[in-house]
Amino acid sequence: MKKILLLGLMVLYAISSFSQDLPENPEAGKCYVRCTTPDVYVNEEVKVQVKPSYKIIKTIPAKFEKRTEKVLVKSEEKKLRVIPAKWGKETVDYIKKEGASNLTVTPATFYDDSETIEIKPKYAQWEMGASNPDCESNNPDDCKYWCYKGYPAEYKTVNTKRLNQNATIKRTPTNEQKSNYTRKVITEPARVVEEIIPAEYSTITRTVKVQDAKTIEEVVPAEYITVTREVLSKKVD
Repeated sequence: MKKILLLGLMVLYAISSFSQDLPENPEAGKCYVRCTTPDVYVNEEVKVQVKPSYKIIKTIPAKFEKRTEKVLVKSEEKKLRVIPAKWGKETVDYIKKEGASNLTVTPATFYDDSETIEIKPKYAQWEMGASNPDCESNNPDDCKYWCYKGYPAEYKTVNTKRLNQNATIKRTPTNEQKSNYTRKVITEPARVVEEIIPAEYSTITRTVKVQDAKTIEEVVPAEYITVTREVLSKKVD
């Protein structure tokens, strides 16, 4: 008699639940009886930067060329038949090689990092449970228990690289090279009878800077990957 009464109460409760529908704010872990349609989810792509943009510095050394110059090593003189000319020596300084710059490049450095992406949000849905053991219906879906079950969000961690310090350049100057040559000069010209002696010349070679050292910068673009995640498109009541 008790079993018949209990079965009758469950049938009345099932009919009442289907006519009144399920509650709008169900509690997780609590079971209800009804038919429901699952929520609709869609996939979307997320672009994640795994390596930032950075620059590369290339150096072009200074350019030099050698130049030959004609220099005076002995001035024109007047030779006297009676009193000869008197001579002295003079040292002339010149720059044998001009100064320039040496360039040293320190490349960019990076450090490892990671970024966590939510690929599926948390959700809850109606799920069919076990049947009522006392159900007398021939339809196996009748008198099923329905449970509103919650699921946590899903995440994915992506390894990335971050810029620690960008490329730098250090310029170190080089000293110029000096040299000298000696030439004769008249301290006292000849007198009385003059005889002109032509000047004497010599050739020297100088290394002259044509173009100083310089740099060329190239920008390496950032790198990305695409991650697919699942998002809620339509919430079914």
